[in-house]
Amino acid sequence: MFVLNILRWLRGYVGFEAQGAFPERFLNLTLREDIPLWEPVGEKGKLRAKTAVSNYKEIRPVARRAGVKLRVTKKKGLPFITVSYTHLTLPTT
Repeated sequence: MFVLNILRWLRGYVGFEAQGAFPERFLNLTLREDIPLWEPVGEKGKLRAKTAVSNYKEIRPVARRAGVKLRVTKKKGLPFITVSYTHLTLPTT
């Protein structure tokens, strides 16, 4: 399990919330499309889960078909750290 967490961190992952009338349909469609989600938590009219950054782009059309709206709640991992450092400028002396 520890190795899996390290691999997920290296690839980067996104925590998101799917809100709409049928979040369980969204979950079923992601399973059908072989898009891995982990730590899914369902509430009334909402689904919170995590997926890899590369998979988040794939779930947007699935969300549209299911009639739910996606909202990113968390961004974690190495890709987000390296991107944030590329925007820094070094002071000139």
